[in-house]
Amino acid sequence: NNKRRKATTNDTDQRSAPLRAWLGKISSSRSTNELQMGLKDFEDIDTKGRWWVTGAAWAGFGKHDASANKEQRNQQRENTRGAKENSERSLMDLAGQMRMNTQLRKQIFCVIMGANDYMDAYQKLVKLNLNGVQGREVSRVLVHCCGSEEAYNPYYGFLAAKLCDNHRTHKFTLQLVFWDLFKRWDNVKPRKATNLACMLSHLFTSFSMSLSILKVIEFETLEGSDSSVLFFFTLLRQLLKVED
Repeated sequence: NNKRRKATTNDTDQRSAPLRAWLGKISSSRSTNELQMGLKDFEDIDTKGRWWVTGAAWAGFGKHDASANKEQRNQQRENTRGAKENSERSLMDLAGQMRMNTQLRKQIFCVIMGANDYMDAYQKLVKLNLNGVQGREVSRVLVHCCGSEEAYNPYYGFLAAKLCDNHRTHKFTLQLVFWDLFKRWDNVKPRKATNLACMLSHLFTSFSMSLSILKVIEFETLEGSDSSVLFFFTLLRQLLKVED
């Protein structure tokens, strides 16, 4: 009986060995062979098919996502283009309010006021390829924008210095603009006097313009002009860095 029971056990073990081997293989490879699908895959059967079923691959799989991504990119481009157009339109309206009475001045104004920083503005101004006469408008528009700010913005000083350092025409025109300022203090508001004094101080300290620009000033004629006093007070204060 023992021999018969042993023979039966051996025969059973031999028949079940392939089954145990197959189950062991499944158990060992379960972590790497799990189906990568979830609830959304079942919800998207109508559009993406049963991609996990062998032989049931769907030719349109992935096209829906690609189409959606393309539409999203197109929408983003349209939004960016619309925002840019709105920005340009707003700048053109502002240029009109700032009395930029020629198309060239409006174009220069939009470049200066719409730039990301002074280097961006400088590069865009260079790309305008303005001739000598047209280039003079750059300094005039720059000074006008600087003097119109509520408070001085160092951006204008850096841009003016960059123009002076690389283009003699801009430097000379900027000197002429300041000389005109020195002759007509009555029409200069305190805000403009302060801002332009800060700009000129930046040009002096960056060695982009010489102190010789002040040689045309007749200081004895400045009495009674509040704007001129404020201008030179601010200029000297910035140069000497006097703290409050």
